[in-house]
Amino acid sequence: MFKTILGNEPIKAYLRKAIEKLPHALLFAGPDGVGKSLFAKELAAHLLCSDRQRIDGEIHPDFHIIRPDGKSALHAMETIKGLIDEVHTAPFEAPAKVFLIHDAHRMQPPSANALL
Repeated sequence: MFKTILGNEPIKAYLRKAIEKLPHALLFAGPDGVGKSLFAKELAAHLLCSDRQRIDGEIHPDFHIIRPDGKSALHAMETIKGLIDEVHTAPFEAPAKVFLIHDAHRMQPPSANALL
């Protein structure tokens, strides 16, 4: 795991150790371009027992990416309600589901409260 990602050795070590008792949610924070999405996708591939091509191509049925939408570039309440509904369905082919929420700080307060 993480063999294709250069650098960030402390983060790699932490995630390798954390995989044994992974919490239900992780927050990847930092400036643009440091590899947050790369780490999240690599971890998703590991959790879903899948290859990175299916994750990168966003074609794995149990891997869901939620991005801000609309002119305001915010996470709308309808999108978050859809995510919540999807959480409660069984995985299609993997042992679990993974949801990647890009720019979580762009949630409207009602959307963030609904997710909590």
